[in-house]
Amino acid sequence: GGAGPTRLLLRLRQRDPEAMGAAMAALQARPGDVPEQLALLRALGELAEPSVVPTLVDLALQEPVRSPSVRQAALGALAAFPSESLPAGLPGRLIAALPALPGDVRISALAFLTSRPGSARSLLEAIGERRIDPGSVPPEMGDRLRHARDPEIRGLAQKVLPARGSARATTADPTVAAGSPPS
Repeated sequence: GGAGPTRLLLRLRQRDPEAMGAAMAALQARPGDVPEQLALLRALGELAEPSVVPTLVDLALQEPVRSPSVRQAALGALAAFPSESLPAGLPGRLIAALPALPGDVRISALAFLTSRPGSARSLLEAIGERRIDPGSVPPEMGDRLRHARDPEIRGLAQKVLPARGSARATTADPTVAAGSPPS
């Protein structure tokens, strides 16, 4: 109900340690109150309190027990944290999970990965090694990577991501699909 979650959010924003514990319990509840969980995740992203990172990582990667919106919000909250507050293995775990993630969650994971030089480099290397389909990167994200300030990321992106309209156009061509057996 209304007053409880609102009061919890206020106490959370005041960095009340008991509220932090209550928020963690509400986030880990199954099935959980999704609107409340989304509000809590937004607040935790704003606070960027390092102690909540493990819970956020679990929420982002738990499948299929979490609603896609909760998983997206957890990724959004994680994006607010400085890289040094995040587990070193997080980009690798997200990259490994990408192929199985539902559409919107995959887009959120890609947005998270492409927002930091280290994880963007790891993503581009995975694409170069064919562990990730280059066509799974939305065109706008591909453009951003191909024009990144970091010359290494820019070069890698230009090498492994198809330019807008090139490979994507041929894979969508029904005559190509019909003329070759599925791989």
